[in-house]
Amino acid sequence: MAAIRVVVADSARAEIFEMDSAHAPLRKLATLANPYAARHERDIGADAPGRVVNRQSGVQHTLAPRQQLKKQATEKFARLLAERITSETQLAEGGVMLVIAPRFLAQVQSFLSPATKRQIVGEVRRNLLESRRLDLQRRVEAGLAARH
Repeated sequence: MAAIRVVVADSARAEIFEMDSAHAPLRKLATLANPYAARHERDIGADAPGRVVNRQSGVQHTLAPRQQLKKQATEKFARLLAERITSETQLAEGGVMLVIAPRFLAQVQSFLSPATKRQIVGEVRRNLLESRRLDLQRRVEAGLAARH
């Protein structure tokens, strides 16, 4: 079997590994980080939108809806990761295995093209980024075995 790329991610960080075969050890190739993941929303951008007071009734209301800056940063990271997965599918002869936290996986998949989705050889819907390498290896092997 040809080399397989394994993308392990959550909304804060992603690590890319390579395996020479389905039972070969994982070799770390790269790490991507979402720089806004650990920051509080007030530290990312402006605070709440401006307010207006109606003179006649004295009622306050906002000029614009509140922005969800952290959600936007996560979406940008999902788009960046989808682009990286697309480039990894072109480099990996054996395809790409995704090990991504469930909610974030849905976001990433929304940015993947149909051609890229066909190159994905398996998915593990778990957040295993902080797990031990041996546990990750076992989950990846089980996911590849279930696919074939």
